[in-house]
Amino acid sequence: MKFQMSFKQYSTNDTLIIKGAAIILICLHNFFHWLPPSPGENEFLFFEENVGNLFSLLGEKPLEFINILFSYFGHFGVQMFLLISGYGLAMSMAKKERGWLPFFWERIKKLYPLLLVGLLFLFLTTIITYGRLFTDTEQTEMWYKIFFVHTLVPGSALTLNGPWWFFALILQLYILFPILYKLTQKFGWKTFVAVCLVSYTAIFIYKFHFDLFHGEMMMQNAIGHLPEFCLGILIATNNRPKLNYIWLIAAIAVFCIGNYNIYLYPFTFLAATVIMIFIYQGLKSIPVKKHILKKPLIYFGELSMAIFVVHGALRKPILSIGNIYDNAMWHLLAGLIFFVVVWLSAIAAKQAYELLLKPINNIHIRDCRASRIIGGIVQTGMILFLAMVMAYYTYTAIDIKHSDYISSGEITEAAVIGTDNTYTRITYFDIDKRYSNIQIEGSLEYKTTDITGNTIPIVIEMPGVLWEKIDLPAEYATNEYKEFHFSHRYIAPFVTNLNKIPIKIYFWNHNNESGEFRNAKVSISH
Repeated sequence: MKFQMSFKQYSTNDTLIIKGAAIILICLHNFFHWLPPSPGENEFLFFEENVGNLFSLLGEKPLEFINILFSYFGHFGVQMFLLISGYGLAMSMAKKERGWLPFFWERIKKLYPLLLVGLLFLFLTTIITYGRLFTDTEQTEMWYKIFFVHTLVPGSALTLNGPWWFFALILQLYILFPILYKLTQKFGWKTFVAVCLVSYTAIFIYKFHFDLFHGEMMMQNAIGHLPEFCLGILIATNNRPKLNYIWLIAAIAVFCIGNYNIYLYPFTFLAATVIMIFIYQGLKSIPVKKHILKKPLIYFGELSMAIFVVHGALRKPILSIGNIYDNAMWHLLAGLIFFVVVWLSAIAAKQAYELLLKPINNIHIRDCRASRIIGGIVQTGMILFLAMVMAYYTYTAIDIKHSDYISSGEITEAAVIGTDNTYTRITYFDIDKRYSNIQIEGSLEYKTTDITGNTIPIVIEMPGVLWEKIDLPAEYATNEYKEFHFSHRYIAPFVTNLNKIPIKIYFWNHNNESGEFRNAKVSISH
């Protein structure tokens, strides 16, 4: 019995098919995981109950299986993109060796026009949907996106437009790629193993030792996804790779157990990548003249970056349609409407992108001694900056363990939240000193008096700095008081401080519902 599968190098069409499948997974995941019934997903954070939710929902609502499966598994499309990115960059570099600066310029000149088109599109949809411009907080988040540092700012990776966290991730991988490529060329699989050791060691230190942001930042930056990216480089630099079925068995085992066990969870992303490699190679070997999905997937692969940049802004208006009826067919119809609207918008976005790209597309940096020296300096500076940011947050994580009590501010211990009260204050506090981080802890007893049985979310706000919404779970939609605990740690962006900024904590009754709370307690420390 053969325990190996021959690996055929990916053609241009192969990469487009994989990109097409990946963007469909990502796009529909980002829609359906906001539409009930959603089991949740183990993407940036791990929740052991999510896999239980997956199977229980499939049993209770089998007609919602498309919604449920995309909600839980769709985010793994990111791993397909990372694999193909590493593979494609390595194949390109093998055809034309060049220094870091020419390589980086070719990549960045394609990223920025795409981001600018996305920002323009988001700006227009904000005006049309909400009848307003960007708020002060949104403008701050916009600048983080423009400088591709949003995943390095705690709490900013998913703001403004959630899917755009990938912009910062891919830029970091572009910075590191030439080094990874040369090391893989020289040492082969040993480089891949070393990269995995570095990546998983960092994840475990930050997630399980420091518990910094619950390890969330690790999974939003390059350090958390180097294995999948480097696997693509390894496959491209290996002349005749063989796929051993033992890897597939191991990957399936790790993936299954990792959805139940937090310590194996970080390995599920690489495991999913390996599984998808085998699945695609297996599908390629099926003796069918023409796969019915081949042309559509190639088409969406060519449109993938435009779909990526616009789909996040279109979710909320269409989610409101999907929430009208609690019906499987209605949810599927909403998903179809969403995808069609995204598709048509992406066609327009691609035209705008090509228009912006045209003036700079023929501007190249010559690969010469001077550009290699300058590139080496710039690349080293960028890597040092990333290292300094991680060192700063490491120091902050250590400092958090020695936090001091600040105050609890003025607390509204009890109140009735009427349907006409949009904001019901819990506490208000002015920060009168400079702090690099603050910890907010609170508890209260809550009950709903609304006939719909919905709960009212709590908002923690620092104007122009933070707007964090905390939803009370459905179990609190009861007419008996039940104790609810909430907490949030805010860490100021790299080497900055909070100074003379008010902290507001309130119930945000934006849907004109009603409820009551009592025995509110809030403490603020640093």
